[in-house]
Amino acid sequence: VDIGKGIKSVAKGVASMAQKLVESKHNLVRIDQNVVRQKFGKYDIGYENNGMMILPPMALVTVGVIIWIQRWKNRDLIES
Repeated sequence: VDIGKGIKSVAKGVASMAQKLVESKHNLVRIDQNVVRQKFGKYDIGYENNGMMILPPMALVTVGVIIWIQRWKNRDLIES
């Protein structure tokens, strides 16, 4: 009997079980987050995700808002 192969086989099985446990834990967390968001989140007040944050124009809007906030807080950044 080759003990090295047996140990490797057991280690591989344990690693596989650990990976499945981690994946199931992440899935439960995702389900819990979705339930909380739907019951108490922004969806309750009429928000509907239309995917705008993944579009390139939203990156431009986000940068514009950041610049606007910086200039609002630090008036020296405004050019004459």
